[in-house]
Amino acid sequence: MHRAELHGRPGAGVEGVVIEVIPRRKLVHTFEPKFIEDKPSRVTYEIEPMGLVCKLTVTHDEFPKGGPTLETVREGWPEILSSLKSLLETGEALVIPRDQ
Repeated sequence: MHRAELHGRPGAGVEGVVIEVIPRRKLVHTFEPKFIEDKPSRVTYEIEPMGLVCKLTVTHDEFPKGGPTLETVREGWPEILSSLKSLLETGEALVIPRDQ
């Protein structure tokens, strides 16, 4: 079993357990936020070759019913994936301002 801890900013991050790995194709892990009180959900990353490029599909599901995680991450994934796209294309990640 593998666990991961992700910290993108000061304070509590996200912990997870790796559920499935298919090298260069698929990664599935639990997503347990430590910055809010909720049970784990699941994140799946699937990479599909498309000629000279690849398609990345990210699916975040199995949210606890009535929990706050879905609303908390709803805007986060588009920001993260936009920043990843910029990083891959330009070598520079997006700087996304946060109200603190």
